[in-house]
Amino acid sequence: MLDQKKWFMSKTVWGVMLMLASTALASFGIELDAASQQQIVDLIMQGITVAGGALAVYGRVTAKAEIK
Repeated sequence: MLDQKKWFMSKTVWGVMLMLASTALASFGIELDAASQQQIVDLIMQGITVAGGALAVYGRVTAKAEIK
């Protein structure tokens, strides 16, 4: 694997964090099935994409220099 990406862009990282959270919730009697976990990971990834786009627009709007 030569491609690199930020840790927060990894579905594996989010999947593991959600699995750990799901395990913790299960000890309190709240259960998430695999399909629900996958939907949550997908929503997180979509949220990161939207946040990245919003940050790009904000950066351009507040930039002090013009693009040539």
